[in-house]
Amino acid sequence: MLGSLTKGADLTSMIVSASLLKPYSSLQKLGTDMMSRSNYLPEIVACKDPLERSLMVAKFFISGFHPDTFDGKKPFNPILGEQCHHVFNHGEEFGKSYYFSEQVSHHPPIFAAHVVNDKIGVKATLTGKTKVIFGGNFIDVKFPGHKEIYFKEHDELYTIETPFLCVRGVMGIGKKGIERSGQLIVRCEKTGYVTKVHFKPLGFLGLWGTWNAVDGHTKLVTKEKGKKKKELLKTFDGYWTSTINVTDAKSGEKEVFYDYEGMSKYNIKPVEIPLEKRSKLDSGNVWRKAIEGILSGDMKSANEGKHEVEVHQRELRARLKKEGKKHEHAFFDSIKDDHWVPKEEAVAQYILSELSVH
Repeated sequence: MLGSLTKGADLTSMIVSASLLKPYSSLQKLGTDMMSRSNYLPEIVACKDPLERSLMVAKFFISGFHPDTFDGKKPFNPILGEQCHHVFNHGEEFGKSYYFSEQVSHHPPIFAAHVVNDKIGVKATLTGKTKVIFGGNFIDVKFPGHKEIYFKEHDELYTIETPFLCVRGVMGIGKKGIERSGQLIVRCEKTGYVTKVHFKPLGFLGLWGTWNAVDGHTKLVTKEKGKKKKELLKTFDGYWTSTINVTDAKSGEKEVFYDYEGMSKYNIKPVEIPLEKRSKLDSGNVWRKAIEGILSGDMKSANEGKHEVEVHQRELRARLKKEGKKHEHAFFDSIKDDHWVPKEEAVAQYILSELSVH
């Protein structure tokens, strides 16, 4: 299949057999990955030092990255309107984090996600415009879009840029695997701290470089007489799948900044909510037949389930077009193509009516 493609081909909406799919939607994976170590959030809120806080925000987003195994399969592409909601219970002292996500556009594919925890005063909003590009012997998977997290206790808003995924060796040449590439950038305009962590890609065919290596820095960015002034505070080096070290730019003192295994103490799983108590548009319900078929090895049933969803989507789009209507989004409004914001009233109502009991 890939052999017939030209370099630069867009694979975002490519239709494949259920045998080449993982038993979950990409919308499901997004939430469980990002929030997998969200027990760390209360510690960020409790931190009194703004520089340390900014570093902790970077650590939180790195902690949402997990090593992936290259098996030639991909998640389901979410349908328009598909939803995935989670509840993460941090205990009586720190309350619950409610995670919402919705596929707000199918062509082009765009997802929006929102996290809210009123007990500790944390809100996060993310938009991702999925781009899957064939590069010959590799595939790049990118999610550009506006991402931010807000801490009420400190009145600090951080904007986030994230690295992308690169699937290497898809044509059987060179090293095979999945790596992160690009930069994690964490900015806080109020404090002026900017942290950049560069996820270093392997060289051509993997002939040089090391898997999962990173470097980077933290700078204080201020303005003096209308000109930007940048002061180097910290530098980073190491591997995001094991340990990343931080060196103080002034003293030269070096210590462990990030420990992948050490962060596991903040692991948390979402509260189990039965599918029958979830929305019909929940990922688990949308793809239920296909997922059950994949898990049981019944590819005929899996393909039937997948086909039924695709046919229903085509019919829905045709009906909306005929009636001159647009799809109504349940939980998000668009500011612009790459920036969607939550409908606060709809989110609050859903928490009270559907999620508060969990």
